[in-house]
Amino acid sequence: MAQKLEKVKAGDLITANFMNTLLSQLENLESRVTALEADGSQPAQTVKITGFEFSQNPLRVGHRLEVKGQNFSVPAELNQVFMNNVKVTSFAIDSGEDQLVFNVPEIPGLAESGTNVTVQVTNPKGSDSDTVKVSPKLIIPQGNIQVTYANGPVMLVGNPNIESNKAYIFTFEVKAIASQQGTYALAAKANLQGWTAELLEDNGDTVRQSNIIALPGIPGAGVTKSIRVRVKVPASQAPGVNCTVHLDVIETTPNTGVTPGNQFIEVIVGQPPPTPEKRVRIMLESAQDAARIDTAKNKVMFKRGQGLGTIGLSLEFTVSDDFTVSTAVKNATGWQIGEVDPSSFKVGTLAEGKSAKMTVLAQLAATQSAAETEMFVVVKSAKGINIKYAQTIGGE
Repeated sequence: MAQKLEKVKAGDLITANFMNTLLSQLENLESRVTALEADGSQPAQTVKITGFEFSQNPLRVGHRLEVKGQNFSVPAELNQVFMNNVKVTSFAIDSGEDQLVFNVPEIPGLAESGTNVTVQVTNPKGSDSDTVKVSPKLIIPQGNIQVTYANGPVMLVGNPNIESNKAYIFTFEVKAIASQQGTYALAAKANLQGWTAELLEDNGDTVRQSNIIALPGIPGAGVTKSIRVRVKVPASQAPGVNCTVHLDVIETTPNTGVTPGNQFIEVIVGQPPPTPEKRVRIMLESAQDAARIDTAKNKVMFKRGQGLGTIGLSLEFTVSDDFTVSTAVKNATGWQIGEVDPSSFKVGTLAEGKSAKMTVLAQLAATQSAAETEMFVVVKSAKGINIKYAQTIGGE
C-alpha cells in the first residue's frame, strides 16, 4: 500500500521525506498506467467490418447495401469506401458509426451468377476490408404483350358442335413487343367447375412440361409464338352451357416494364366452336387411302410409308368472293404435302341469310419419322379474308 501523505498547512516546512514520498507515488501511478496499456484492457479505436445486410437476393448493382461494423467516421462521407476499385460517393442518411449504407455502384466485369467483390473502408482510425457477392444490374425490359385467338378446331361433318365429355384444341397467338429478351409465364384457365384448360406442347397433344417460354426482344416488330390450349368439356353438360376460357401471359422479370396480355373465348355446348373469322367455317368430312379419322380424339391418322392419304374438308361460306385454299404442316419433318383440289374457286352471289358449301381434298403422306403435329388449312379471299384452321394429324 502506498504511504499516505499528510496535507500541508500554510507555513509548514516541506521536508525531503514528503517530496520523496510524492515522487514515489507518481512513479507507481505511471507504472500502473503503462501496465494497463500493455495488456490491451483498453479497447483499440480502429475500423472494423463485421458483416453485410441486404434485402434483395441476389445482391445486384443498384441495390441497397448495409456495411455493418465499428468506428466508422460520421458523417459517412469522411470514410473512403471502395468496392473493388470503384469508389462509393453517396451514402444513405441512416449511415452512422456502426453502419455505412449506400447503393452498389456500377462495377465492371461482374458475372451474372455473381462475383466476390472486396469492400474496403478507410478513415483516420484505420482500414478494414471484406468480400460480398454482387451480380450485374438487372435490366428491366419494356414493352407489351398482345394475345389473339388464332385457330379453332376442325370439326367433323355431322358433329359440328361442342359436345360433353370431349376435348378440343384452340390456338392463340402471343406477340411480345419488348426491348430485350424475356421469359413469359402462360396461364390457361376455364371459369366453370369441371372444365379444364391445358397448355399443350408445340406439337402433339402432350401437356406442356413448363408454362414458361422465352421470347427474344424485337422492339417495334415484336415476335409471335403460337400457344395451343386443350379444353376438356366434362360429362352431362346441357346445351347452352357457356364456359369462358382465358389465356393470360406475363413477363416474369421483377418490376418488369412489359404490360401483360390476355385473351378469352367462349365455348358453348351445342354450338360450333368460336372462330376468329365467322364468314368461313371448315369441317372434317372424310379420310381415305392412307388416312383415317380417329373420331374419339378428333385426329387424322396416316399410315407411315403407305403413300398419300386424302382428307376431305367441307368449307362453308357466307360471303361471295374469289377464294384460295392451301395447306401447311407445323412440324414438317417426316411429312410430305400433296395437292389441294380445288386450290382456287369463286363463290357466287348469295341470297341473304344463305351460305354456300365446297368440298376440298387435301393430300398428305407420313414417312417413318413423321411425328404428331398440326396441319393448317388456310383460306384467303381477294377481299381480305385470311383464316387458318388447325387439324391434329399423326402417323401410325
